[in-house]
This record gives sequence, structure tokens and C-alpha cells, in this order.
Amino acid sequence: MKAKATTTILTILFGLALGASLRAANIVVELGQNIQTKVATAQAGDVVIVRAGEYQNQTISVDKPIRLVREKGTNVTIGGSLTYADVNGTVVLRDFTLLAAGKGSLSLSNCTKFGLENLTKLTEGITIAGSTVVIRDCAFTGK
Repeated sequence: MKAKATTTILTILFGLALGASLRAANIVVELGQNIQTKVATAQAGDVVIVRAGEYQNQTISVDKPIRLVREKGTNVTIGGSLTYADVNGTVVLRDFTLLAAGKGSLSLSNCTKFGLENLTKLTEGITIAGSTVVIRDCAFTGK
């Protein structure tokens, strides 16, 4: 009887864990939409996919471990500021150009396990405070 109860409990726990991983959502940002609006609706583990194009005057703040990615095989340019604060968990930001209308900045504050890969421009610079960051294949070339 004790073994059956243990098996039942493990089955329930496994089901809950599997259900949690299946709840992650893909949230799509269409050209002309505000990226922050979509980021705000995302839950931890979700993926925010930005469609091809140039997104001007964006102020994006992320405070949860979500993935912000460009649509595969496209070019995405984000102009404005991108801030990650108090994000605990593995996050990689990759394949974006951070420059539009002469603006493009990135700020990381109190983030753990953060990766930057294949980012270009960043004319207004990058600020990193209290964060563990790996930077790979980035070209912060300015204007």
C-alpha cells in the first residue's frame, strides 16, 4: 500500500511538472506593435518573438526570465532602451540590432546567468551592474 501511495504521489508531481513546462507560450510582436506590451503579458518561460522590421522609440523593461527573440531568418532593429532587472534564471539575448533613429541602449541590473550573443550597434552603450554576463560575437560598433 505504501509503495502504491508513493507511486501515485510521484505520478501527480510528474504531471504537474510536465504541465508547467507545457504552459510556456509563444507571444508574437507584429511590425508596428509595441514590444513592451507583449513583454508585459509574458510569463516566466515564455518566448516573445519579434517579427522582421525596425521598431523605433521602444522602452522595454524585462523583470522575468523570458526569451526575447527575433523571427528566425529575419532582421530586427530595436531603437530605444532595453532594460533587464532582477532576472534570475538563464536568459540569452541574441541576433538583434539595437539602433534606430540614433538610439539604442541596454542595461542589465542584478541578473544571473545572462548571455549576449550576436548583438550589433548599441550606440548609447551598455550598463551592467550586479550581473553575471557572458558576451559572445557582439559588435557594439556605434552609429
